[in-house]
Formats: sequence, C-alpha cells, structure tokens
Amino acid sequence: MQAIVTEYRFLQADKFWTKYSSPAGQRLSYSEISDRINRERQERDLEASNAAKLEYGSSFADHFTYRRGRQTFVMTNPRAIARRFYELKAFAY
Repeated sequence: MQAIVTEYRFLQADKFWTKYSSPAGQRLSYSEISDRINRERQERDLEASNAAKLEYGSSFADHFTYRRGRQTFVMTNPRAIARRFYELKAFAY
C-alpha cells in the first residue's frame, strides 16, 4: 500500500489514473496496480544491480557485503544491491 500511496503522491491524481487505467479508461484494481508497481521496482532494482556490478567490477565484494553474526557475505539480492548502490551514489531510493 505504501508504494501505491507514494506513486500516487509523486504522479498526482490525473497522471496516476492515466498510468493505471486500462486502454478503455477503466481504473485498474488495487492488486493490478500493486503488481505493476512491484514489477517496475524489480526491473529498476535489477538494472541498478547490474550497473553496480559493472561499475564496481572486481571491487564489488568490497562495497556490497552484509554481516550475519560473525560471517560476512557478498550481496546477491538485486533489491539489496540497488539500495546500497543508491546509498553509495547518494541517490534517494
């Protein structure tokens, strides 16, 4: 729900309903809007993840790690990588 509210506020009402309406002009359901927003976010995260891997190359493991207990792991989740990439680039996520 938070993603839908954020998108609604970002686009404003008219643009939001233009984007999330069927070609016939009928508004999409909550589930359809949520699914579309999640797919778009996943695509952005994957693109950012790939960009991070390209940009950082061999030093990727130095910048994209997390700790669990005493062990350190290299990130593999595209969303986590994208979030860290945006933090390093000082972009808002």
